[in-house]
Amino acid sequence: MKPFSKFTFIDKIKTVGDKNEVDKTMHVILIVQQIFGLQILDPKWTWKTSGLKHFMTACLTVYVLYGTYDAVEKVADVELIAEACFTFILISARIFKACLFANKKYTFRKLYLLSKTSILDILKTESENTDGSLQVLKKGQRAVFIFFLVIVIPFSSYVFTALWSYIKGNRTPVSKTTSILMPLSTPYFEIGCILHMISMFQIGFIILVVDLWFVFLMLFYCMASDNIIKILKVEKRGLEEDKKQYADRLNRSLKNFYEAHVKINEYLNTMSEMFRWLAAIPLYMVTICTCLILLLMSKKINWAFTSTTIPLFAEIFVFNWFGEQVKSKAYKLKLLLLHFDWLSLQYKDRKSYHIIVCYMNKNFGIKTAFGNELSFITMTSVLKASYQAFTVLQTLDD
Repeated sequence: MKPFSKFTFIDKIKTVGDKNEVDKTMHVILIVQQIFGLQILDPKWTWKTSGLKHFMTACLTVYVLYGTYDAVEKVADVELIAEACFTFILISARIFKACLFANKKYTFRKLYLLSKTSILDILKTESENTDGSLQVLKKGQRAVFIFFLVIVIPFSSYVFTALWSYIKGNRTPVSKTTSILMPLSTPYFEIGCILHMISMFQIGFIILVVDLWFVFLMLFYCMASDNIIKILKVEKRGLEEDKKQYADRLNRSLKNFYEAHVKINEYLNTMSEMFRWLAAIPLYMVTICTCLILLLMSKKINWAFTSTTIPLFAEIFVFNWFGEQVKSKAYKLKLLLLHFDWLSLQYKDRKSYHIIVCYMNKNFGIKTAFGNELSFITMTSVLKASYQAFTVLQTLDD
C-alpha cells in the first residue's frame, strides 16, 4: 500500500505538461483549487465538471448576502454599515475573480506550461550551481507562505473570536453584520456559524489563490531576468585569446541572451494577458475600502475592522511592487546592452546587436484593463484617489 503523504494528493491532481518540481511546490494551492472547483490547470476542467461545487458556492453566497442585508437593514450604526459594505465588496471581488480566472483557463495553462518548461530551463541553465532551480523554488514557496499568512491571519481573528465566545457560553455570530437567519438555539446556531466560517474562508481562499499565482509566477520572471543578466556579463579578452575568438564568444553570449529574452518576453506578455483584469480588481477594491476606513476613523477608530483590510493593502503593494520590478529588470538589461563590448563584434554581427538594442527600447510592463501600469506611481495614485473621495464625502456630510 502506498504510504500516506502530501505527494499522494498532487499525484491525483492533473495539470498541463509533465509533472515536475513546480507542481510539487504549488501542491497546496492546486489542492485548494480542486476543493473549490477552480482547478483550471486540469485539461478536462469545465464549468460542468465542477458544476455541483459552484452551485453549492452560489447557494452559500446568496445566504450570506441576504444575512448581511437582513442584519443592517434597519441599523443606523456607521461602523456596522461600513463592515457590511466591506462584506459586499469582498463577495463581489470573489465572484469577479473566480469568473475571470476560470474564463482565462487557456491563457493560464499556457502560462503555467511556460513556467515549468522554458522559464525553468533558463533558471537551470544559467544558475551558478546545479541546485539553482531548487533554490528558486524554495524562495518562491517561502514568499507564497508569507503572503498566505498576511491574507489568512486577519480573517481568522473573526473565527477565533466567535469560537472563544462560544466556549465561554456566549452565542456571538462570526460577524456582527451578518445574520445566521436561524434561531439562536442548538443546533441552528452552530449550523449557521459553520456556514459563515465556510463562506469566510472560501472568499479568502479564492481571492488568495489568484494572488498567490501572481506572486509565484512573477518570482519566476524576476529570477529568470536576473539569470539573463549574467549572460551579458562577458569576461574581457584574455592575453592568450585572439580577436576572432573573443568576437565569437561575444556573439554566442548575444545569441544566448536573445533566445532567452524571447522566452521571458513571451512569458511576460502571457502574464499581462492573464492578469489584465485580475490586477485591476485590487486597485478599485483598495480605493473603496480606504475611503471606508478614513470615514470610520473620522468618527471612531475600529481596529478590528481596520485589521481585516490589511490583506487588501498587502495585495495592492505586491501587485505594484512586481510591476515595478518588471520595469527595473528591463532598465538593467538596457544598461548592460549599452555597455556591451559591441565594437569587438565582427562587422556582420553588429547589425544583430543594433536590432536587439532597438527592440529593448520599447516599454516593458504589466497594464491593467483600464490602462493603469502596475508600479508605485499607480499605487500612490490609488491612495490619493481614496483620500480625495473621502474629503468629498466628508464635505457632503458637513
